[in-house]
Amino acid sequence: MANENRNRKNGFFVYMLDEEKQVLEKKAEKANMSKSEYIRNVILFGAARRATKFSTEDTREIIYELNRIGNNINQRALCKPLQLCG
Repeated sequence: MANENRNRKNGFFVYMLDEEKQVLEKKAEKANMSKSEYIRNVILFGAARRATKFSTEDTREIIYELNRIGNNINQRALCKPLQLCG
């Protein structure tokens, strides 16, 4: 929440099946979080989310595709009022 480095003093213990523990461990690892951090994120936000980090090349590709989509939308918006659509 406000200060990520604050000391947490309230512990909580959960009993779970081996399969449930494995699922928790895999999901926490996939989210690059500790099990505690993963559970806190699920409680607070409904899902565990980390900021996605894109490489420069990925970012350029995403921007390029978004620009193409915008161009298509603009072409459709222009052609209908001018009766240019087929």
